[in-house]
Amino acid sequence: MRKWSAACSTLPSASWRTSHLGVAKGKDHAPIVAPPPIICFGTLVVALVAEWFLFGRFLLSLPSIVRYFGGALAVSGAMLCAIAIVQILRARTALNPYHSTVHIISGGLFSRSRNPIYLGFVVIYLGVALSTGSLLALLAAPLMLLAMHYGAIRQEESYLEEKFGDEYRAYRDRVRRWI
Repeated sequence: MRKWSAACSTLPSASWRTSHLGVAKGKDHAPIVAPPPIICFGTLVVALVAEWFLFGRFLLSLPSIVRYFGGALAVSGAMLCAIAIVQILRARTALNPYHSTVHIISGGLFSRSRNPIYLGFVVIYLGVALSTGSLLALLAAPLMLLAMHYGAIRQEESYLEEKFGDEYRAYRDRVRRWI
């Protein structure tokens, strides 16, 4: 019993987890169902693994040019995410959806899309699905988009509108959700 309590004493305290991870109940953040990377890439991994184990291969026999295009899409999506992340870090606002947003970013990629990182996630997802030839991943894409839309994006938009009011509404009216 002593070994167990000694091991537990080395875990971070609840106050540390709250202050550093921003997951306290009632904390100033959007009430998302799950982080969008988990929704997007979790769906992708489950679809790829399921197709491989159920059928022993990926079901689509796509021409090489389509597979290369898929690879290029995945790289482009990763670049889009990286640029948007740099913009968020430079603006010194929250990247983690469980942390408080300090202000609205409306320049750079965010002047073209309210969700450039999520757009990048979707581009990566589609690129990987095409480059592997995964039929299940392509069929699961609309479900993933619905989960992201209702489980994260709509929650974040409600939070931002409540927190920033007219400033967010003006930004929302000016900039499209995706592209």
